[in-house]
Amino acid sequence: MKFDYIIIGAGSAGCVLANRLSADPGISVALVEAGQRDTNPMIHMPIGYGKTTSEPGESWHYFSEPEPHIDDRKMLLPRGKGLGGSSNINGMIYIRGQREDYDHWSQLGAIGWGWDDVLPYFKRSTTHASGDKTYFGDGPLWVEKANFRDPTSDAMIAAFNTLGIPGNSDFNGEDQEGVGYFDANIKGGKRWSAAMAYLREAEKRPNLTVIPAAHATAIRFEQKRAVGITYSDKSGEHHVTANHEIILSAGAYHSPQLLHLSGIGPASHLRSLGIDVVADRAEVGANLQDHIIPPLAWRVKPGVYSQNDELRAPKVVWNFMRYLLQKQGPMTNPAAPVGAFVKSDPALERPDIQFHCLPITGDLDIAARGQKSRLAAHPGLTLGPYFLRPESRGTSMAASCDPYHPPAIVHNYLKHSYDREVTLKAMKIARSVAATPELTALIQEETDPGAQTQSDDELLAFARQYGMTGFHPVGTCRMGMDEDAVVDPQLCVKGVEGLRVVDASIMPRLISGNTHAATIMIAEKAADMILE
Repeated sequence: MKFDYIIIGAGSAGCVLANRLSADPGISVALVEAGQRDTNPMIHMPIGYGKTTSEPGESWHYFSEPEPHIDDRKMLLPRGKGLGGSSNINGMIYIRGQREDYDHWSQLGAIGWGWDDVLPYFKRSTTHASGDKTYFGDGPLWVEKANFRDPTSDAMIAAFNTLGIPGNSDFNGEDQEGVGYFDANIKGGKRWSAAMAYLREAEKRPNLTVIPAAHATAIRFEQKRAVGITYSDKSGEHHVTANHEIILSAGAYHSPQLLHLSGIGPASHLRSLGIDVVADRAEVGANLQDHIIPPLAWRVKPGVYSQNDELRAPKVVWNFMRYLLQKQGPMTNPAAPVGAFVKSDPALERPDIQFHCLPITGDLDIAARGQKSRLAAHPGLTLGPYFLRPESRGTSMAASCDPYHPPAIVHNYLKHSYDREVTLKAMKIARSVAATPELTALIQEETDPGAQTQSDDELLAFARQYGMTGFHPVGTCRMGMDEDAVVDPQLCVKGVEGLRVVDASIMPRLISGNTHAATIMIAEKAADMILE
């Protein structure tokens, strides 16, 4: 088979590219995805993320190597597998980050990726339920406020207000600082994934061929030019040829792995795996960044609203039927209905901490071991803060020449002293929020880490033992103008021809917030660059 463009990976970026490139009927496009079609109903019910994220099936369900700075824990690292990718299993929270994030990218050598350059693509990709056209447009990705409100979430907002954190009705507007209900990719009570937004209609085009359940095993080269790919499915091995370009959109863990398997990466590492070197690129798989969240939790008093009660019998039956019949109720919530962006130091010019605020608590011992998620035995609420711009860096490297072998992933969470410093401040702010009259009226006791945990060393020990991934890995195919960058600002892989990377792996620095919105933007901008 031969196509003009081959896209590897039908995640958030791949769905956008498939849509935008195939909009020209004269261009033939193949979209190759290792996972299945997104037919599991748990994908589309928003509260279903608790199952699809923590269990194998719709996720690659990877584990890190022992993380040296968080007690050698192996962190569960789910990434979406199937049409829609991680937009099928994420928390649906829509956050763009801060203007300064993208201007910093530009300063680091990502020329053309400053805020004024990327804002048009954020707008082009989205439609907001409110009708806002200042920061949104008429695009396929639906955005709306979490539409199920509960008294505990309202109380958490009021608690931040008491501490001087202002209300903010639009974290994607002029200023991110403040507290309020999150925007989410939910439409009509259903998850609005990248596949729903970009792929459903595009699949009807005769010039777009979607190939699910097809595991890309290598990019094929003639000298230094990428000319095709090899993939395997249940019928065997197949070769597909590209007339113009191959676009790698497999994500921050898989994109560097496939580059390694195809001979692009640190030469010594490739040779150690028995892989022939096409291009010696030392930073492929380096620069890995993610957020780490220490979840602080409190048991609430009897009669206080908590989703722990709503998701257990007998109420869960009523809530499930309400969802099936009306697409309403707590089953329509994103991962966290309420968020806050605050400063660890009032002297800072912009927020450096994000909170996910949830009227629910989980079993941290189970979560820390990477096992099936489980509700805590008691009703409660959780404040999950994290440092937005961590300095710690890790790697995602091919661990074998076998394309089915998981990559070796080490994030080095909390390695950098500044990450530990701000994480401590974030945990103390969470306790200050819980100590306000608005929440003391609801809270019975602190359960995680518990009142006995007081010193900085004890708090950090809790963060190391129970800190969880923010599910925001980026940076392993870093963009820049310098020689060591993996891709240039046009996202072309340096050292070869006919190959681009378009996904979150190209981010030079992690943005200030959840990463799905930025990944969609990256693909929108990349589509224009490719078509030009």
